[in-house]
Amino acid sequence: MALIVEFICELPNGVHARPASHVETLCNTFSSQIEWHNLRTDRKGNAKSAL
Repeated sequence: MALIVEFICELPNGVHARPASHVETLCNTFSSQIEWHNLRTDRKGNAKSAL
């Protein structure tokens, strides 16, 4: 069963490198698939990799 959690980032330039690195570290403690989804551009990315 998938769990979807939405968070709206109010920053015009999105999440920067240092906060993204903290999210990556936290996400890597889980064995699940976690992804970012930019709703403005519809781009997706692996939250377990800040790159």
